[in-house]
Amino acid sequence: FPSHDIEGMPTRISRIKLGNVDKEQAAEFRRAINLKVGEPFTRTALEKSINSLNEYFISNQYPDSKVDETNLNFNETKSRVEIEFVLKVGKKYQFVFNGNSLFPSDVIRQWITPDVLGQSDPIRYIQQLILERYKAAGYHFCEVSWTAEKNNAGKVQIYKFAIDEGSRVVIDSLIVNGASEIGVSRFKKLFFEHG
Repeated sequence: FPSHDIEGMPTRISRIKLGNVDKEQAAEFRRAINLKVGEPFTRTALEKSINSLNEYFISNQYPDSKVDETNLNFNETKSRVEIEFVLKVGKKYQFVFNGNSLFPSDVIRQWITPDVLGQSDPIRYIQQLILERYKAAGYHFCEVSWTAEKNNAGKVQIYKFAIDEGSRVVIDSLIVNGASEIGVSRFKKLFFEHG
């Protein structure tokens, strides 16, 4: 910073703080902030950092977390500003899958997108999502249940999904009635054996 303030110069960022988090979490979340000390301050850049933090929370399985408020402390001449992001940090989610053989666990984890975690009840939404994917693959009697537990001094919420795949339903034979106009054989070609 220059030793004296020059009128008409942009306001520069003198400090960035993260409130309501410990040092370990602050170091983790700081990576999502686009603002840098010494750079000119703009409201657009501030909003971008707030959005980036909120997106980071969802992407890294902190669905109950958000930027609660932002405090701006300007010096007398408005040439410098200290920014404080006050965070509301919930538990981090971790997912464990048991009983799944059709879809590997890493594939199921790919289904858990930020949009899924952003649902009002993400765990039940994930449960339904797993059921839908299995049913689409022919496992119509699949059942999915889940349990929850805490770990790492209560900071991590672990959800264990038990997947009972059941039997796959396949088409054994196809009987067609009333398809005279398009022909039974043509109609059957829409299906395939053991599909």
